[in-house]
Amino acid sequence: MTDQDLAKQAAAQFALTWVQPHMILGLGSGSTIGAFIRKLGPLCRQGLPIRAVASSVSSQTLAEQEGIVVEPLETVHTIDLTVDGADAIDTQFQVIKGKGGAHTREKILARASRSWLLLIDPTKQVEDLSHTPVPVEILPFGSHIAANAIQSLGFHYTWRRQQNQTLYITDNQNYLLDLSPPLPHPIDKIDPLIRSIPGVISTGIFLSFHPTVAVGFPNGTCTILLKDP
Repeated sequence: MTDQDLAKQAAAQFALTWVQPHMILGLGSGSTIGAFIRKLGPLCRQGLPIRAVASSVSSQTLAEQEGIVVEPLETVHTIDLTVDGADAIDTQFQVIKGKGGAHTREKILARASRSWLLLIDPTKQVEDLSHTPVPVEILPFGSHIAANAIQSLGFHYTWRRQQNQTLYITDNQNYLLDLSPPLPHPIDKIDPLIRSIPGVISTGIFLSFHPTVAVGFPNGTCTILLKDP
């Protein structure tokens, strides 16, 4: 394993200490959450009574393979704990997510959760989010019009594509484009600015979600980040 893989494993192991019997658990998406799900699976197969809701088809599929009971979000009103990852987080605890294409559903789970635990490795900590690509989910209908409006605001972007070069389709059956850094506006202004464009579903910018952030390290340790007062 690389140092980054070892750090992800350490964060995933730490997250298990937050899981309590009879919780409704939100499952984010991405490689670190995949590691967490694989560690949680044996506990559930041994009888740990929890229920989960998943932010993506891939996370749901993996959880079910691991023996975790996954329910539709429509059957759940409040989530006790959502465990997720992040693409980048700054010193103000502003977060960019969506490299895996599930940020819209991840936002819904985070908003519905009593606690939101983000698992990261040290490479995800940045001073300035303006150099991190920002994913934007867009309705297919009129997507070129929304993209032109985004460009008119000073942004450069690329359409997210599959390996075969067809357009990436989210689990919500929408398109994704990625805003290219450097970003032309302050990060806290970009989310409302982009979302004001008809056809835009959401951006990968997470503001005012108040996460607890656990940083895993290659030596197996984990540190909790605290936001400065």
